[in-house]
Amino acid sequence: MSEPRTDPVVSGRLGERVEALDGILALQPRPSARWTLTHAALEHLWGVRDRGLVSVASRRSASGAELRDAGLTGRFGALTDDGARFVRLLDRPDVRFGASAAHHGKRAHWGMWLGGDSALVRAQGSVAGLVAGIGDLDVSRFDILPAGSAVGHLMAWSGLTPAWAFASDGPIVVPTSDIDRRIEGESVPKPPGADSLMERLWSAPTWTRVRVWSEATGRGTEWISAGADGTFRAVPVADGRSCRIEVVPGGAVFRDVLSVFLEAPPSDA
Repeated sequence: MSEPRTDPVVSGRLGERVEALDGILALQPRPSARWTLTHAALEHLWGVRDRGLVSVASRRSASGAELRDAGLTGRFGALTDDGARFVRLLDRPDVRFGASAAHHGKRAHWGMWLGGDSALVRAQGSVAGLVAGIGDLDVSRFDILPAGSAVGHLMAWSGLTPAWAFASDGPIVVPTSDIDRRIEGESVPKPPGADSLMERLWSAPTWTRVRVWSEATGRGTEWISAGADGTFRAVPVADGRSCRIEVVPGGAVFRDVLSVFLEAPPSDA
C-alpha cells in the first residue's frame, strides 16, 4: 500500500509530516435525488395542484409523462400521495432555506422547504459540478428527507472539504474587486506580504463563493472555498472597497451553517 502524499507547506509550518488533502472533493459522494425534473414538469405539477382535474392532452404531454414516470402523478394525471406531499411542502413550508454558489460566471442553487420533521430539497447543479465545468442547470433534483439528512444534503452539495487551516502571519487586506475577479476565474497577482500559506491559498486554481440563508430570520453565512487549499472569508473593512482575508477551518463553517438552520425566527409578539 502506497504512502499518502505529504503536504509540504503545512508540514513545514508544523515541523512534522502531514498528509495532503487535495483530491478529497472528487472522492466525496454526490447528493442523491429521488426525482429529477425539468422546469416544464415542475410548472405542470404546480398546475395540477391548482386545477385538480387534468385533461387528456395535458397528461399525455411530455411534462405530463415525465411526472407520471416519476411517480408524482397517476394514470389519469392526478397527484399521487408523493406528489401531494411534494407540493404541500413546496406551497406551505414552516421555514424556507436557500443557498447559492458562484464560480467562473456560473451559478448553482439549492433550496429546502421544511415542514415538521421532513423537508423537500431541491438542487440545481452543485459546487463540484461548477468546478468541473459540468452539470445541467436546466433540471432540478428533488428529494423528501428527514430534516437532519436535508442539512447533510446541503453540505454534500456545497463541496465543503477538510483543509489544513492556519492564520496568516499577518492580516492580508485586498481590494474586494480582486476577490470577485478570482471567483469569476480571472488571474489576479497575489497580495504583497503574503506568507507561504496565503500564497498557496491565492494560487489555488478554483475559488467558489457559497452563501446559505434562512428566509424566516433573514440571517445567513458566506464563505469562499479554495478547494483543498483552504476556506476563508472576505471581511469588509472601513473603506467599503477592501476586505480582510480570514482563513477559517471547514468545521467552523459547518457550525455556522448549522446555526442558520437552528436559529428560531423572531416572535410576532
